[in-house]
Amino acid sequence: MYLFLLFGIVSATELTFELEQRSIQCFMEDIPKGEQSVLEFQVVTGGKLDIDVELVDSEDNVVYEKKRTSYDQAPFTATIGGIYKACFSNKFSSISHKVVYLDWAVGDQQEYERHDLPIDEEGPLSKADISAEMVHSNMRKVRDFQTHHRLREASGRSFAEQLYTKIHFWGFLQSVIMVLVSLSHVVILRSFFQDRPSQKYGRVRT
Repeated sequence: MYLFLLFGIVSATELTFELEQRSIQCFMEDIPKGEQSVLEFQVVTGGKLDIDVELVDSEDNVVYEKKRTSYDQAPFTATIGGIYKACFSNKFSSISHKVVYLDWAVGDQQEYERHDLPIDEEGPLSKADISAEMVHSNMRKVRDFQTHHRLREASGRSFAEQLYTKIHFWGFLQSVIMVLVSLSHVVILRSFFQDRPSQKYGRVRT
């Protein structure tokens, strides 16, 4: 009984999606009045790692809004019940598409992590419930840590690949410039040692 209630406290939506250039994507969640919720997002790859984010309630009141941001956590309590909509916009970018991580948890996270089951009750069942709850909570923390570690690793790998491409491009460009400069030097030096027509044949006598 305790485990069922415990696992039912929090519902979460966790996903990674692509946000094309000049596009917008929205996600909706039905949240009861007074329920606590946390909207967490992070731009993993793409451009300058920035997007516009807006969260509105069922009456189109703005609950949260950020411009040109790459990461944030937005905890809030639903003042009215209904469908809440989180929109992620990349309309300001014309060439870069983004990869965005989203974690939308609905429920009392603090209550979920406090482990305050009735520990003064006797009996093997309550102790098993407490142990299972603690294991589940710790595993959830490990999963969240691994998720954020993978996001940082993916972001760092993308930055390294972009830097690698830029270094090779500029190296190739410098090689081309050096070849062109060398050829121009050869042409100029050859022009110094070539006889002019007037010097080779002399002046024409009249």
